[in-house]
Amino acid sequence: MGRAAILKIDQAAANRSGKNIHIAIAIEIIEALLAAEQGVVSFAVSFGQTGSFVQDIATAHSAACGWPLARYLETRTAWVVRSHHIEYERPAFAGESLTALTWIRAFGARSSPRRYAFWRPSDRALLAKAETMWVFVDGRLGKPARIPDEFRSAFTLVPDEKAVLQALDAGAFR
Repeated sequence: MGRAAILKIDQAAANRSGKNIHIAIAIEIIEALLAAEQGVVSFAVSFGQTGSFVQDIATAHSAACGWPLARYLETRTAWVVRSHHIEYERPAFAGESLTALTWIRAFGARSSPRRYAFWRPSDRALLAKAETMWVFVDGRLGKPARIPDEFRSAFTLVPDEKAVLQALDAGAFR
């Protein structure tokens, strides 16, 4: 099915390690899920709240595929967000371990949609789905640039979300 990144948000482990950033982001997502469960039709979560979460997952995936931050610095390139959409499905609760999965759906000339799935491993419940449109930027010029072939070849595209969700339901990502 392709390479995807998984980030587990485990409150107890984060507390032991002193890394509370994921807890804060998870709390924002949990609050949004709880609001949706209570019948709130629209809940605004600013990109500053969910943005670093999707950025952390995308960065981990990129590094796992051979494009760590050092390589972007070396090539003087970066990705910036053009748009972000998140759809909340179910609530999550404080203290729960959540897992996030990301994959690249396609490559355009200068941009790429990246998908995300957030779920609770204890009952395999899908909590939210998201998509971010990332634009590849030449840091020297500060303008969109063509995505290089060496980057494209480092990632396996996963155009069919259904395949990811089926694998998730079957327990492939634990």
